[in-house]
Amino acid sequence: MTKSQLRHTLPAVHSCLPAQLAAEPLPAGARRIFAYSPLPDECDCWPLLEALEASSKTIFLPIVRGDDMDFYPLSRPLIPGAFGIMEPPRTGQPAMPVVGDIMLVPPAMPVVGDIMLVPGMAFDTQGNRLGRGAGYYDRYLSAHPGATLVGICPPGRLIKGLPTEPHDIRMHHLIAPTGQPGVFSLRKCPFSPCMLDRDMLK
Repeated sequence: MTKSQLRHTLPAVHSCLPAQLAAEPLPAGARRIFAYSPLPDECDCWPLLEALEASSKTIFLPIVRGDDMDFYPLSRPLIPGAFGIMEPPRTGQPAMPVVGDIMLVPPAMPVVGDIMLVPGMAFDTQGNRLGRGAGYYDRYLSAHPGATLVGICPPGRLIKGLPTEPHDIRMHHLIAPTGQPGVFSLRKCPFSPCMLDRDMLK
């Protein structure tokens, strides 16, 4: 099955990442978290981000322009951006002055020790990720290596083996459902399918 075909067979997603994940060992080791604003068919990461923010982590969210995206500090209120994704405001924030549509402050760059939470339509136990096909994260992560990549796998979206291409970037860890409703855990990739409930793999 091709990536395009697989995208059309995936089950609907209605889930949130619980705030308790902020206590997991991996996020606790970083001060800076590069995250995402969830679309309706992605895991809602806001409970986790709010818990991380409350524990003095610095959160960055992407802003998309054309074929590129960059990350800027989380500030509110968020506004709709490209593809309807909520993003930090481009105007009206003293810390983020703009001229036209150009930020006058440099974007944040992920470095070793940072965490990047990466959304995906599906993942496998090797850390391979199925995106939406536009290539934003593959381009960004190729150009900005260094951060520990944590894929966020929605329920019903852990696949036995995803089709891959040479430009695909593997995750270092997955936050994936455990098989118990509403319960997620952190796993280092690759991990054995035998660690999972049989019905979790599609």
